[in-house]
Amino acid sequence: MGKAHLAKGVAGQVIELTLPAVASETPKLAYTIPEFCEAVGLSRSMAYKEIKAQRLKVKRVGARVLVPLEEVKAWLKG
Repeated sequence: MGKAHLAKGVAGQVIELTLPAVASETPKLAYTIPEFCEAVGLSRSMAYKEIKAQRLKVKRVGARVLVPLEEVKAWLKG
């Protein structure tokens, strides 16, 4: 469901606008390194240490490094 916002119309009347639901309501299937770090409370350098030690598995897409949701859950279970 979208969010409702109040706005002034052309004649000054107050109208309600309903915006469509945002994409962020869809669960993410993979996280960037900054998103992963924010979600689990880890520093960026520690995240890369976990990747280098092969305790955190990532997918590389070009220059991007993504942490799949399944790997986030597996890493948290430790």
